Amino acid sequence: MEPFSDFSFPKAAEIYDACLELFDGDRDAAWGWLTSPAFGLGYARPIDYAKTEAGAMEVRNLIGRLEHGVLS
Repeated sequence: MEPFSDFSFPKAAEIYDACLELFDGDRDAAWGWLTSPAFGLGYARPIDYAKTEAGAMEVRNLIGRLEHGVLS
């Protein structure tokens, strides 16, 4: 199964682009973060958490907080 197969393309692209920006274009780091447990998501993997509309919004919010140095 493809990693983003449960996502709409625009949602997946938005999250991936935001993650790339967070990691200054480092694709490996961005992918590693998306596929690893995240403290700010209750140790869920962002890629799994974002499969619902509400979860995707929470992943985007977490990326925004991390961009601004808010560790949550």
